[in-house]
Amino acid sequence: LRLSNIAGDWSAASNLLTSCLEVDGDNDDDDSYSMKEGDALSSSSYLQVGQLLKVHHDAEINICICTFLIDRMYSNTYVHANDSEDLSRAVMLGREAVSRCFQSQQQIINSGTTSTIDSANIKEDEHMNDKDDHQAIATSRRQQEVPPPVVLLYSSDSLRLAAACLALGKALALLAQHLGLHATYIEDIEVRPIQDNDDEMSPEMQFFREGEAILESSITRLKEGEMMSNNDDSSTNLALFEMKVATYAALGELYYCSASVESYNNYERMSQQTQVSIKYLTISLRMVQERLVAHHIVGKSPTVEWLCSNGPRSLILLQARTAKDLGKVYQLSGSLPLVQKGKDVLKFALAISVRLYFESHPSVSNIRRLYRGGNSNNNNIGLEDEVNAWINQNPLFERV
Repeated sequence: LRLSNIAGDWSAASNLLTSCLEVDGDNDDDDSYSMKEGDALSSSSYLQVGQLLKVHHDAEINICICTFLIDRMYSNTYVHANDSEDLSRAVMLGREAVSRCFQSQQQIINSGTTSTIDSANIKEDEHMNDKDDHQAIATSRRQQEVPPPVVLLYSSDSLRLAAACLALGKALALLAQHLGLHATYIEDIEVRPIQDNDDEMSPEMQFFREGEAILESSITRLKEGEMMSNNDDSSTNLALFEMKVATYAALGELYYCSASVESYNNYERMSQQTQVSIKYLTISLRMVQERLVAHHIVGKSPTVEWLCSNGPRSLILLQARTAKDLGKVYQLSGSLPLVQKGKDVLKFALAISVRLYFESHPSVSNIRRLYRGGNSNNNNIGLEDEVNAWINQNPLFERV
């Protein structure tokens, strides 16, 4: 995660996790997440916990690798013809992650467990009736060399499923774009559309439709989860909010990918897809901005420095990424007023990214290329002042 989030070395991060997944696959017959039958602590509940941990663990590794592969390709700015293998892997891993998440939910239903791992855990104290029990437990653990507990990235099944859908939706959008722009061909990839028996719809359109359905259904579930949630945990609420706005942004990016394909075929449809893309990306940007400035000092406009110092890093980086994607859409539109808007939001994305990353980070270079039309060389003199003045004019991104 550090290789990805800080260094931007997505290839190394995905290779590292792939090796972990391969090792886990080799040990599928040996449940390393649970006690064996006949041991002092063995019970059906422990076995259920172990099985769920295994499913959750595998799902999260698939989510991470899929996300790393997609982030690496996006940082290249332009579509490349040599990405076929990574595109196939990303979609396969995304589909597997979604499948694992639904599998864990079904296991919970079948076992009658009311929640996830936390509520399924058994207190060891309940099994420790006397000194002999303590000794049996210690001996059993030494013999088995039980590993430390698995630390999961997501605090709930709903968040994990949403993250899997987010990763898969982005992978499908990028794959469909590559197919539509003839940067790759259906015979060069290992995955196929879910409904590949539809002869009237091109493969790229089928992938677009699959991604659209995945992301839209995820947004619906997240909204329902928010309405039903009585959770006062601010970190959980923030995670749900961040996942929802990230999914809105991914849906906007999917429509951008579709519009870029249509720009070579059908200008009217490209224009329609562009407007839908702008709609979802601005929804995400405004929702995040309203949350970020909610506690800002009344009467003073937030600055880049204030946003980066006071907002959650992951949410600020999401805001920069969404602004970058919106800038791309405005550029694609060809409308001079929108192209100028695109320059403004790209400068905002650049100022945020320069503060939170290092200068040569791939994401910073990517935004520079988009802003300068291919020239990634630029200095930062006056950049924040310009962006602060722009934020002052629309602190809640009213005119984005």
